[in-house]
Amino acid sequence: MKITSLLNLSFLFGLLATQITIWTTLFTGIYLPYYRIIFGLQYLTILTILLKRYKFNRYDLSIIFFVFYSLTIAIGMTEFDIPTVVRNMNTVTFPLAMYFFLKIAFGSRSVYNFLKIIVIGGTIAAAYVIFEMVNALTNLMPSFSQALLLYSSKYRSFYLYQDVVGVMQNPTLFIRPLGIFLNRTVGGFLILSSLLIVIVVGDKIFTIKRKIKYIIGLLMIGIITTLSRTSILLMIGAISFLAYYSIGNNHLKVLKKQIYYSVSFIIIISLLILFFLFSFFVVHIGFIFGLWSDTINDTPSNVHIVLARHFIKLLKEIHQRLLDNPINTLFGYGIYSPSTIIGTEFHFFEHYLSLIGLVGFFLFFTLFLRVVLLCCKAIKYTHLQKDDSNERLFLLGIMLSLILIANLIHFSPLNVCTYFIVSLILYIGDLAYRYNRQRWPSFQV
Repeated sequence: MKITSLLNLSFLFGLLATQITIWTTLFTGIYLPYYRIIFGLQYLTILTILLKRYKFNRYDLSIIFFVFYSLTIAIGMTEFDIPTVVRNMNTVTFPLAMYFFLKIAFGSRSVYNFLKIIVIGGTIAAAYVIFEMVNALTNLMPSFSQALLLYSSKYRSFYLYQDVVGVMQNPTLFIRPLGIFLNRTVGGFLILSSLLIVIVVGDKIFTIKRKIKYIIGLLMIGIITTLSRTSILLMIGAISFLAYYSIGNNHLKVLKKQIYYSVSFIIIISLLILFFLFSFFVVHIGFIFGLWSDTINDTPSNVHIVLARHFIKLLKEIHQRLLDNPINTLFGYGIYSPSTIIGTEFHFFEHYLSLIGLVGFFLFFTLFLRVVLLCCKAIKYTHLQKDDSNERLFLLGIMLSLILIANLIHFSPLNVCTYFIVSLILYIGDLAYRYNRQRWPSFQV
């Protein structure tokens, strides 16, 4: 099997792993977390690097340094409890290992074939969330809801179980599709990433232009159907930024056309869906967008107010921990457990704070900020040379980096499927680094 085929199949398996687990649980009564199989890819990558005597560049070394730092800190803090470190640090090391897997898989080949696979995954996720919404309203497939109920009650969190029961008991008041991963944030991130890929470089992936219009429409419907405020607002913000960027850039005619399709779909779809929801689910709209208070705990349900309050709590708790336990606060505990978290709405930050501390979290974010800087630098040259293809690819790297960072503020959008998008972002950063080095031999970032 070619390594590119293995990469594509791994992504698609990560996309479907949760659903495979749900349905095998329903029919066999045995819980098999298939997603863990994909973690084996990072060990295959390490073996391939060693056997091929892979040559690292300066950009690679920054990623290797972060991995080495994270593992060293975790092993030291857990007193050389290697099994625990391996189990807990997969979320840190896997997407970075997959970056090298992508580099080995692509070699001199084009990245566009893999972008097409991601878009296919995004359209499947969008179609799934639309079906889930329709099924919640019509009970078209009762076994679908029963499978989710069984899975969530036995093998997942209490909050997931509450979501499933809420939809089944009163769908007109509690419609928030969980998505193909049973996680709205992860599903929204995949669909939004796919949408940006189609808008920015869709003509490089699909030869039939009409297909691009249909895919843009489906992905937008999927994002809006998730009823995820984060995904919807990021979609509007990203398309607005792209529209602003394309103004005055006459050589980006294809991008302008695909932005035009996107803006048109946003207006039409938003009006239709909002009219539908307003007609039947007025209370639900108020809950989703925070127009009314949550009657359960008598606190505002607007996520922005909640985050603002928890941000103050987070700063106070970090200050206190720095005074009480500066070593673990700065460098982490090497594990993630209830005893090591603070308990705010900044879940991803707290996860990484537990594992690798403030220093590790800063280094992690630096990797993606560096991608943005490298792509911005490369775009300056592509813009002068009217190099449309490379300019749009580096623009895609910037957009994916920014929506990743924005998503990480609240819930993490990462799982075994979307880790590949994180790896893709780092790979585009490497392309920008090499592009800059070719134009400016003395270039260093």
